[in-house]
Amino acid sequence: MIEGTLTKADRKEVYRLLSDSDTHAIVVLTICLSQYSDYFEMDPLEIYARLSDDFSVTMPEALENRLQAITTAMTTNLFETDPSVYDSVVKAISDGDPDLEYGASDTTVDELMWAEYQIKLAKNEELQFSPAVEVVRKVLAQDEDNIEEVDDIAETLEEHRAKLLADLQAVGFEVERVPEF
Repeated sequence: MIEGTLTKADRKEVYRLLSDSDTHAIVVLTICLSQYSDYFEMDPLEIYARLSDDFSVTMPEALENRLQAITTAMTTNLFETDPSVYDSVVKAISDGDPDLEYGASDTTVDELMWAEYQIKLAKNEELQFSPAVEVVRKVLAQDEDNIEEVDDIAETLEEHRAKLLADLQAVGFEVERVPEF
């Protein structure tokens, strides 16, 4: 997990991040864990109320969904054992909508990988994406037209990671230990 504490100077940045529906799930979770030692015992509505009181912010629904998705992945085994939960968690982390009715049939490879990256960071698990990326690269490389798609996925993931690092630094967290893909 990413470690650090928030200072008063960081509060404006926290407000900005908690009001932005595009903020990554791991950033919101990191803020919550740094503020509330009892986070995992709290009801989601209590979390939103405390964030509202502490930072004068109302989180967008997409951000609430992201936070609940990453929390579900961390606190239950349903992410690993139930395909419908897996789909919903990935969708919620990716675009803020768990898409409970229709599943994640339109989820892209980069969305899957980015969601799993954030969950592995949250769980403090070792990242083992290289073999998966190589398998995808080999499969897609069988058709030369797909090479651009693999490069686009890698570029998208690096853009997400750069935003993640910038957001965490903006609120005073050390990011040297955040692993690369």
